[in-house]
Amino acid sequence: MSKVYALWVNKMIKSRQEAQALRKLLSFIKREEPDPLMDYLISFRDRMERARKLITDPELASFFFVTLPEALLIAVIRRFIH
Repeated sequence: MSKVYALWVNKMIKSRQEAQALRKLLSFIKREEPDPLMDYLISFRDRMERARKLITDPELASFFFVTLPEALLIAVIRRFIH
């Protein structure tokens, strides 16, 4: 799932960069303005990457199935494991 989010965030960053470039090109005022949305997107991407590394590091994290004892759920988990 983190790969999907990473692709989405990278696409959002690229779109924001393109929008900023067009805005600068079409603007009469050529000064750089801070962009809180871009700052947030970059921060979000960095946090997701740190979380991905933490969750996928076998020395730091483990994965356990937690489910209700119902036949269908157990069958799905067995199928997932195999």
